Amino acid sequence: MFLWTAKRWVTFCILSTMIAVLLSFSIPSSVAFYNWIFGDIRVAVGLMAIIDVTCLVTYCMSLANIHTRITVLHHFTPFASAVPLYHLFNELAVKQLTGYGPMTVSVIATGLVVALSFYIYKSIEDLFVDPIRLAEERAEYHTKGLLLIKTQYDAMQRKMLEVSQQARELEHITDRQTMLTSGKALTREQFRVAYNVSHKNLTKAKALYDKGEDFNHLCKS
Repeated sequence: MFLWTAKRWVTFCILSTMIAVLLSFSIPSSVAFYNWIFGDIRVAVGLMAIIDVTCLVTYCMSLANIHTRITVLHHFTPFASAVPLYHLFNELAVKQLTGYGPMTVSVIATGLVVALSFYIYKSIEDLFVDPIRLAEERAEYHTKGLLLIKTQYDAMQRKMLEVSQQARELEHITDRQTMLTSGKALTREQFRVAYNVSHKNLTKAKALYDKGEDFNHLCKS
């Protein structure tokens, strides 16, 4: 279990909570059922411990990879309380329904609870896989985390390059506007020519303009 990922731990906690809820119904129903048959609460508790608790213990042994002859009983864990649950549902349904209604409702309800228990127990068993597979899963989990960090870093780097490019373009435009607005006023044609001057030739063009000389040879083609 020390190799489990956070996702596997969360799944285990959720399934264990569901098992606890099911046991809160099945164990009291078992005690009530055996007490109804034998009329002795001590016998009822003893039978519940022998049947239900034994199945739960063998199930835990199976999860711990402890294999003995009794471990095979863990397969019966979801079905250990089937009859007591049917008895409980039938007692409740008789008060509300008549005819075959109580039996039908009790069978359906018991089947649903037992099927749910079966899949929950099987899902917990699936969490306890081979340690090598767990190690591979944990490595893949951390690799995905590193890949996510790299993807975020690449996205931030691209964004920073875009912002830097926009800043350079803004600086270029500002330099052109400074040249165009300094000194005497330019004609429309001179404005058009000056605005097309490349960024690296701005200083040279400004010096030629201040001298009243032509700077068309510095413009972009």
